[in-house]
Amino acid sequence: MQLKIYHKVWITVIFIWISIYTVRITMTPALPFIISEFKLNYSEAGLAASIIFYTYTSMQFVSGFLGARFGRKRLLVLGTIINGVGGFLTAFSDNYFQLLAARIFTGVGAGLIFSNDRAIVASCTPSSMAGVGQGLSFSGTGIGMTAGILVGGLVTAHLGWRWSFIIFSIFTILPILMASAIISEAKRDEERNFSLSAVKQLLRDRDYLAIIFGGFFVQYSFWVLATWLPTMLIETGQADATLSSGITALLGVSVPVGLIVLGKIADIMAMRGSGSRPILMYSSLSLVLTILGITLLVVHKLHILLLIPLLFLSSFFIFGIGAVQLKAVSKITRDENILPIAFGYLNGVSFIGPIVSPYVTGVLRDITGDFVWGLILAFLTPIASLVLFSLTSKRV
Repeated sequence: MQLKIYHKVWITVIFIWISIYTVRITMTPALPFIISEFKLNYSEAGLAASIIFYTYTSMQFVSGFLGARFGRKRLLVLGTIINGVGGFLTAFSDNYFQLLAARIFTGVGAGLIFSNDRAIVASCTPSSMAGVGQGLSFSGTGIGMTAGILVGGLVTAHLGWRWSFIIFSIFTILPILMASAIISEAKRDEERNFSLSAVKQLLRDRDYLAIIFGGFFVQYSFWVLATWLPTMLIETGQADATLSSGITALLGVSVPVGLIVLGKIADIMAMRGSGSRPILMYSSLSLVLTILGITLLVVHKLHILLLIPLLFLSSFFIFGIGAVQLKAVSKITRDENILPIAFGYLNGVSFIGPIVSPYVTGVLRDITGDFVWGLILAFLTPIASLVLFSLTSKRV
């Protein structure tokens, strides 16, 4: 079967997100070693883990405008380059403040990508495949997450944490070359032709606001696990560094499955004249129950293998919800020219969650002496997502 242009774009974007997430998430298996080397407390470690999202999230609110001004493809390539350089800077950090600066820089690069790549995917994908296209092209996040934690954990355990960042930074060369060769830059006039009044109208849309703020609570829960789970398992004696990274890597395995399956269900429901609200609500409720199960298993130090299905399900629902949110935003946004901005605001609000959650969890660990309260907060927050998604209309 000959690949169509949108298939090639999807594959390219998958590799871009693999490179983004490997550089981002390999901090998780590295964190216990960074804590030891730089003599950090848990609050400082939480900041080191989350500070990448300060710039990543901030860029979401401007990257769509920058893409319209300078070109979406150009921003995609530039962002991937900066992300790779940021990984190298992380590897060669000599102290805590250099580490923070490197992660801040890395976040700038990753932050240039989401708004523009989502718009590129939306513009080249047939409308009947919108949910699958958004989900499948974003599945590189799960692949990158799995590789970043699993491979990064193995490299960290045998060669040291710095080498994991070096290896994943070198990998970014591949998606840079792919994007340069495969993705075409849209006509500049088409990208610039957006109305600020349309943006203001979107930001007054109740359905849109419920969708984007619901994402904050979902992402809060995820990044508690993605950041701190290996450290939790090591502290409780349930696993060593290698096994804890291997178990946590399961968070990435189900990401492509969730993105594609729930994205496809949203497409099917749309063809039948139904909205996505039921998917968002039931998935949020399932997420609450899943993370509650993880909390009980970790707190009571039950057999670590019992975590496997729960970690698989947590990522399935979290990223599946993300695919449905992307489809809903595409449907709500009537003006295609502001799609990058609409996607950017969705991701920007959602990723305030990972800014807050690693640090808050670290602070609670310092205050209470264990991770129990951080885990309790992690399974309670998706309840707010459930409420917000229930407030959307049937058109979502």
